[in-house]
Order: sequence, then C-alpha cells, then structure tokens
Amino acid sequence: MAMENGWVSVDALFEAVNTEEYVILRNHQSITKRCLEGEDLDILCRDKDRFVNRSAAKPLSNIQPCYNYYTTVGSVRVLMDIRTIGDGYYDAQWELNMLQRRVPCKNYYVLSDADYPYSLLYHMLLHKRASDTGKYERELKNLFGEAWGDLSVQKELLYRFMQQNGYRCTVPSDTGVYLNRENFLQM
Repeated sequence: MAMENGWVSVDALFEAVNTEEYVILRNHQSITKRCLEGEDLDILCRDKDRFVNRSAAKPLSNIQPCYNYYTTVGSVRVLMDIRTIGDGYYDAQWELNMLQRRVPCKNYYVLSDADYPYSLLYHMLLHKRASDTGKYERELKNLFGEAWGDLSVQKELLYRFMQQNGYRCTVPSDTGVYLNRENFLQM
C-alpha cells in the first residue's frame, strides 16, 4: 500500500510492481535492509514506463533517457537503476532471456541460476573499474568454485558462456555506466 509520500514498506513496493515483468539483477539478499540502508536496486524490466509508474519512481535527473530513479519507503529514498530490453546494459537477447527465466524469491523476482553468475561476472568485468571489483570477488568465487581463477580465466568463463548463447558485449545507452574497454570483446 502506497502512502501519500511513498511506500509503507519494501514489501508493499514489490507487491505493487509484481504485475510487471521485471527482475532484480543483483544484491537481492537482505533486500529490505539494503534498501533502507541506501543501497540501490538494479532492475531489468520489459516496460520501463509501466515499472516507473507502478513503483511511483521519480527521476534523479532531467537527463533523457533517464535510468536512475528513486522511490520512497517510509522516509527513506530507495534508489533504483532501471534497465530495459535493448538499452545495451546487457545483450538484448540475454536481457529478454533473463526476464523469461526469472524466478520468484520471497515477494519479488530474481535472476535464474543460469543467468545470475554470468550477469554478475559481466557486470564486474565490463561495468566496473578494476579497483572497484572487490565487492563481487567473494561471491563470484563461491558461484564458480574451482573454475574461478585470475582475470584471464574469468574473461574466458564469461566469453565462453556468451559465445555459447550467441550474446555480445554491448555499449550501454546509459552514459553514466562505466565501460571497461580492456575487457570488452567484439564477438
């Protein structure tokens, strides 16, 4: 249930958007705590305008197209980076597959086990500077187990997955997303 100035809870926010086709891209563990501590939600959805409307999201800037929004839960601003199919954040076919394979988790949707490890690896290798990858290393090491290795092994894991699925590295439409060109591979 939405209050006049926002949502009464994180659960109420997700209850409102669950009629939309969306998925939380990462960091869904302890989502209520994360939202209320100021961490952003990374969302992929089929129809951004509908998702923005349902979530009562407001743009963080007047720059168009806008990808960075916020909504309010209680008195806390919950930041949301909202991605959509074809925006270049990931390969468009992969984005479509992510939405089709999404799985329910509590009262929201998350990536399938087939997509999550590789989408996180892609995010770390292509959307982050080498100095900013530490927060993903432990989780990725757990996800990939013995296959995990140095940077060349990590790139090989990702590119093999992408080639097997016909996915390509893409340039995000959102110019605020860092693109690590050293790890960018034309396929």
